[in-house]
Amino acid sequence: MDVLALVCAPPLDPAAQAPLYRQLKDRILQVIAARAVGPDQPLPSEQELCRAFGLSRGTVRRCFDELAREGRVVRRRGLGTFARWPEEAEDISTALNFSGQVRSAGGEPFSRLLDLSAVPAHERQARQLQVAEGTPLWRVVRVRMADGEPRQYVTAWVPQDLVPGLSRGQVEGTGSLYAAIAAGSGKLPARALEAYEACTLAAGEARALGLEPGAPALRCVRQTLDGDGLPFETSVILMPAALSRFVLDVSAEGTAYRRA
Repeated sequence: MDVLALVCAPPLDPAAQAPLYRQLKDRILQVIAARAVGPDQPLPSEQELCRAFGLSRGTVRRCFDELAREGRVVRRRGLGTFARWPEEAEDISTALNFSGQVRSAGGEPFSRLLDLSAVPAHERQARQLQVAEGTPLWRVVRVRMADGEPRQYVTAWVPQDLVPGLSRGQVEGTGSLYAAIAAGSGKLPARALEAYEACTLAAGEARALGLEPGAPALRCVRQTLDGDGLPFETSVILMPAALSRFVLDVSAEGTAYRRA
């Protein structure tokens, strides 16, 4: 499929109220929404769009800069610019295990470990884990990926006495932090309390997720509980806004949630 031809028809209107970069941005978003470009097919380059529309490089770059900040495209050095879509809908009640979610959708999960360190519990972690301040914790920072694409930037804290010998091999690659906790203490996640808020990504977080600094995201603070209702892990999960959407089904019987 000729994506450049789809973007270029019809021509942009210099007399329109919307500036040219915004018209181009809307045109590219329409192509992405229609899935007229595949996940491995690059969008037209800045140079191609400049030639096709007779636009300045600055106009086209501003369009792509906005799309990148909003998480709708990702730039891959030496390969081009690619579209990004929200993930398929999933039941939020099963969202305790990222790897399980990805595999159930037919994908391949992978974790890139950025940090595994021993730290004392500060006030927030102590409150979430119901331990004393200063309690030794493991701090695990990972980028969670699906089919090679970054989906989440996760920082987790776990009491060291639950997993005394936690190693890199247990939490990176296809390893599972919950599996390591279960092996060390027998604790399994039964439910989680999650609080969400909008945020923007700092430079390091954005870089790890393949986005531009300041890109919009959802910040989830999670408290994971075992079958007895006792917390054993707390985490902060950053998710690109363009890949995160919630659907609420509200009825007289109650409210059902889906992450879409």
